[in-house]
Amino acid sequence: MRPIVLVNDVKYCGKYVALRGPYDNVVVGSGKTPARALKQARDAGVKEPVLLYVHPKDATLIY
Repeated sequence: MRPIVLVNDVKYCGKYVALRGPYDNVVVGSGKTPARALKQARDAGVKEPVLLYVHPKDATLIY
């Protein structure tokens, strides 16, 4: 099973990203802190953005 890729742009690696919604992968805010990403999204008029962290490109994740 392949993982779902919500953000597929290396410029967001290591940053927090705010998306328009849970089923919409349009980035409406980003930054090194969650507060910055959320502020950009709210300034863009998104009332309930979805926040996520994009891991660095070479990160090893163990679940």
